[in-house]
Amino acid sequence: MTHSVRDFILQLLREKGPLPAGDIDTYNYFDSGHIDSLGLIKFFMRIEDQFSIEITAQDMSDPALRTVAGMVSLIERKAHAG
Repeated sequence: MTHSVRDFILQLLREKGPLPAGDIDTYNYFDSGHIDSLGLIKFFMRIEDQFSIEITAQDMSDPALRTVAGMVSLIERKAHAG
């Protein structure tokens, strides 16, 4: 599932603007300003809908969730648990 999850995340980010060159997996899309706080809520909602998971307030407090690799990891854990 990893590749399709990652592709979906990158697609959502590209909708907000071009992605930087380099290691995209460690790209912090929130701290860089690529997605603002309102955009982040919408981003999470689209992920929840796509993968039939729930991103909790506790999940949102994890700084790793603000990177592509961290988000992919969370989605995969929740998708396999459900």
